[in-house]
Amino acid sequence: MQIRMLRPELNGVCPDEGDSCVVHPKICDLEMVPNLRRSNSAFCKSKGKAHFATGNNEKENLSSWIPENIKKKECVYFVESSQMSDTGRVMCECGYPREQHLEEATKSSVFLGKEWDPKRHIQEMPTDAFGDISFAGLGPKVGKYVRVSADTPPCIIYQLMTQHWGLDVPNLLISVTGGAKNFNMMPRLKNIFRRGLVKVAQTTGAWIITGGSHAGVMKQVGEAVRDFSMSSSCKEGEIVTIGIATWGTVYNRGSLICPMGSFPAEYVLDEDSQGNLSCLDSNHSHFILVDDGTHGRYGVEISLRTRLEKFISEQTKVKEGVTIKIPIVCVVLEGGPGTLDTIYNAITNGTPCVIVEGSGRVADVIAQVANRPVPEITISLIQKKLSILFRDTYELFTEGKIVEWTKKIQDIVRSRQLLTIFREGKDGQQDVDVAILQALLKASRNHDHFGHENWDHQLKLAVAWNRVDIARSEIFTDDHEWKAFLTKVWWGKLCVDNGLWRVILCMVFFPLIYTSFVTFREKRLQPMSCLTRTRAFFTAPVVIFHLNILSYFSFLWLFAYVLMIDFQATPSWREYFIYFWLFSLVCEETRQLFYDPDGFGLLKMASLYFSDFWNKLDVCAILIFIAGLTCRWIPSTLYPGRIILSLAFIIFCLRLMHIFTVSKTLGPKIIIVKRMMKDVFFFLFLLAVWVVSFGVAKQAILIHNEERVDWIFRGVVYHSYLTIFGQIPSYIDGVNFNLDQCSPNGTDPYKPKCPESNKDKRPVFPEWLTVILLCLYLLFTNILLLNLLIAMFNYTFQQVQEHTDQIWKFQRHDLIEEYHGRPAAPPPFILFNHLQLFVKRVLLRQPAKRHKQLKEKLEKNEEAALLSWETYLKENYLQHQQCQEKQNMEQKIRDVAQRVDVLVELLDLDRVKRTGLVEQRLAGLEEQMSQTAKTLAWIVRALRGNGFGSEEDAPTMVPSKAPELKEYDSEEKPEETTAPYHVSSRNLLYPSSSTVRFPVPDEKVPWEVEFQIYDPPFYTADRKEVAACDLLRDSLESLLKINYNAMDGLINRQSFHCTYAIQNRLPLNPMGRTGLRGRGSLRFFGPNHALHPIVTCWRRNMDGSIYRKSLKKMLEVLVVKSPVSDHWALPGGSLEPGESLPLKLKRVLRREFWPQFQNLLNQGAEVYKGYVDDPRNTDNAWIETVAINVHFEDQNDMQMKRLNSFLQGRDPELCVRWQLVDKRIPLYANHKELLQKVTTLLGAYY
Repeated sequence: MQIRMLRPELNGVCPDEGDSCVVHPKICDLEMVPNLRRSNSAFCKSKGKAHFATGNNEKENLSSWIPENIKKKECVYFVESSQMSDTGRVMCECGYPREQHLEEATKSSVFLGKEWDPKRHIQEMPTDAFGDISFAGLGPKVGKYVRVSADTPPCIIYQLMTQHWGLDVPNLLISVTGGAKNFNMMPRLKNIFRRGLVKVAQTTGAWIITGGSHAGVMKQVGEAVRDFSMSSSCKEGEIVTIGIATWGTVYNRGSLICPMGSFPAEYVLDEDSQGNLSCLDSNHSHFILVDDGTHGRYGVEISLRTRLEKFISEQTKVKEGVTIKIPIVCVVLEGGPGTLDTIYNAITNGTPCVIVEGSGRVADVIAQVANRPVPEITISLIQKKLSILFRDTYELFTEGKIVEWTKKIQDIVRSRQLLTIFREGKDGQQDVDVAILQALLKASRNHDHFGHENWDHQLKLAVAWNRVDIARSEIFTDDHEWKAFLTKVWWGKLCVDNGLWRVILCMVFFPLIYTSFVTFREKRLQPMSCLTRTRAFFTAPVVIFHLNILSYFSFLWLFAYVLMIDFQATPSWREYFIYFWLFSLVCEETRQLFYDPDGFGLLKMASLYFSDFWNKLDVCAILIFIAGLTCRWIPSTLYPGRIILSLAFIIFCLRLMHIFTVSKTLGPKIIIVKRMMKDVFFFLFLLAVWVVSFGVAKQAILIHNEERVDWIFRGVVYHSYLTIFGQIPSYIDGVNFNLDQCSPNGTDPYKPKCPESNKDKRPVFPEWLTVILLCLYLLFTNILLLNLLIAMFNYTFQQVQEHTDQIWKFQRHDLIEEYHGRPAAPPPFILFNHLQLFVKRVLLRQPAKRHKQLKEKLEKNEEAALLSWETYLKENYLQHQQCQEKQNMEQKIRDVAQRVDVLVELLDLDRVKRTGLVEQRLAGLEEQMSQTAKTLAWIVRALRGNGFGSEEDAPTMVPSKAPELKEYDSEEKPEETTAPYHVSSRNLLYPSSSTVRFPVPDEKVPWEVEFQIYDPPFYTADRKEVAACDLLRDSLESLLKINYNAMDGLINRQSFHCTYAIQNRLPLNPMGRTGLRGRGSLRFFGPNHALHPIVTCWRRNMDGSIYRKSLKKMLEVLVVKSPVSDHWALPGGSLEPGESLPLKLKRVLRREFWPQFQNLLNQGAEVYKGYVDDPRNTDNAWIETVAINVHFEDQNDMQMKRLNSFLQGRDPELCVRWQLVDKRIPLYANHKELLQKVTTLLGAYY
């Protein structure tokens, strides 16, 4: 694209939408536009499109808000550079030519004669490029863009995106990084990546952030979004794809400049002419173009992108009543040195990373060593990997750069909880979306939380993402000890670990409630004198359920007794009591029918009531009982009344099956019985055809004009039905024909009419025909139809059995919901509850209230979330159906061909992996062959000279140098071992400073190991308390007075380990190199001594017994937290010279308790004395500590009570608490190691 530059005295004015940008020297001068300053493009070009993405009001708001709040950067001092442009033009040090500078920049007298400095000579001014962007010739899609200064606060950009661009706050932030140049990926891996990335963004409502250019990984992301947009039928869920690029490297950026905003700006994507610049990707929806005032310099956007992602990840979002911090994950494809830095920074900041193996370069280097133990990731191994995967640029790697890469990769792999390697078809992974969400949950699981907070945070993430599959596979697993929500509701205010037998005993002997026989969750219910324990016990759903079972069995027993023994013409008191009991059941069913706390209405409530099978059974039993009761009160129908009541008893007994729904084993079997009853119902239609056809034919052939209806029914249906089960009529074949068993004329009401016979009383019907009909009938009914029924039963059983757990959970939920809202008293005493409800609802007009924990009516946001989830399921279902339709023979052939290609690629990949080892062995073999050739040549020369030659001239054989390398399977998990050297002391960025350590890989830590290129920087922080630290002035002369390895006045410079070495008047860290010289932020050179008291006691149950887990006792530990820290810590720290208690401990305890605590320390057990792996350590200064355990065995210990009363001393901002000891307790890493030693000493759980 050719850019025509205006004369310096003219300014470009952006015209209204729909007009061409015509600039005329007569009307476009400085006087007419006094507030407009010239940009480095000096003109704007508008479009003649009629389609606009932004309304007029929005345009006005953006045109005013953006220039006021968002700036760009421009060079204000032209200094000629030694480099020329591609067209031979003179360039400034900023990279722009003279004509693209402000007029005053070329004649500035303020900076004249000074060297060009970007901090001084690049200044901010209102941005001149923002609005909508459309890509010429690539469809009507319109995006958003803005040019921002590299120093723009992230909060301003976030406000622009959410308030002015109208983006919804994301539930997840996906930062995709990797190769900025085009690279090749295996077709199958490319498809998997694209599909998974789009799926995770679609289902979770995520933002995808990339570099925004039309190349490399950014192009892959853009094409994935494009493919989704073209294939998806759901137009609501557009994927937010944000490109953050460098303004100075964007090709054709001149078309984006317009001080009043472009709505839209037409951008031409021209890859052929872009040269060293980059075009924007047309498939991104939003662009943030970061400007530092320079041209052609890549990487300018990295700092702002990092700050923006960090800011977004610190924001919270409320969705469906769940508040979460927006999680962030980094997805890596391919990449070079910049990508490694991005991964390292992400891991350091606690951001989980997903590395896609097979994408190339950096991603493959990390993926191939990720399963190795860290000590095996050596410099030579990384060097070999780089020589293979960076074959074209390997010469650019210096020794120092390889060492730096080794150190960074070791630190990345060491944080395995934040690192996820996506390997196609391995580790059960098939989709990238699952790998991304699993990485986030894995990081959350390993993140330190207090108890319940950990899994609660994971559950909130899954709820916010609308991913039930992730919740089911990653959260609700057997290896987690969940106290499920429904279980808590089921047990009410009772502790869930009481045991059912305790509850039943308390139901029978209720005074046990007032003892410690059962425990309650609420502490206020613990005192034995608390009368509310009775209410809390009898209102628990588990108690209500078992009381109702006991009541129902009593009802059935009394009902059976009345029917069989005590059914008189005049009802006894027992029978009257049965009627009263039934009346209470009718009242309860009526309450369930009309109880409407959500305002559904009578019709809706009736529909919900009768949709339940057990309610239908209840109504049927009650109606039959009422019918029998009516007949029973009429003397002439007393006996039929008893019969009807007996039928009602059968249905009441069937109602007992409902109690089995609480059982995980028997509950699903009830569903099987119910579904098999439906199978039998449909089976009877088929069976009736054969029974009636055979019965009518048999009756017509054997019997002549039978007029008795009852005997017609017996002959046609009853006898035919019994024949199926082997009761074959004796007269059907004439062999066992006997006239004594029948009535010749059909006059005997107790005998069937005799078959057709002659005068000799012999049967005259065709016996051969009846036998054939009987055989055919038995063949089709006994063999065909009955086996069909068995097959139907088996299918039903298998179908239900596969979903047993799911069915039981639904049944259990319904049961808990029913008894959660049921009155506490069982029938017939439930009438007292009904009377109370009648007074409240009818007389006092109090509205019904539903418990907050259970509800049936969805709120508006909940319904929207449900619809969104259903839409996703619909799309998945339609996609699955389409895939099935395409599975024809031709498609199968293509699939086989593709699998063969994949197999070939895997074989090639395996060959590449082994190339390094083969090359080394070949090199050794070539060296051997060369030596052999030299030896043979020497022998030939010696023989030709008629002499044997001298031994000194003979070459020696060189042994093979091919190393023996252990190959690791990609699925083999390394053994987690403790790091042999200090780790935190080698973190590259020194805390609370901008100092970067010299990278020290594990193998180079010991001082004894040669490390010729080791050149660490020197850093010593300034401290306020000058008198209490080692001063380091202009030279090291002040260090001559320090007495190392001894008591230096009040300062103890002795190490607990050994006598440390002194080099150049400075002590050497006994644990090895750290990458930094000086004393850093520590106070003294050499050891800095500290004291860490570990105060513990046993965790107690409500009844005072020690709480156990996995049969081990559990501890509580005293921890403190300052307002400026995210971690809790042990109440200890550095010791002042001559002091015995740390200053941090004194801030926690009141002064009057200090001597007593010193006595407790003297009586405590020393658990550790030695070196502390701390990020503040250097080559010349380090921390050593003594950890002492003060344990209170008895909960009534007077010293413990005094300690609790004297906590929270001089600093009220400090937070102090007793915390349950668990491996996920959020303490500093070195403090957790000390705490683990205490649990080992006391034999406690950890």
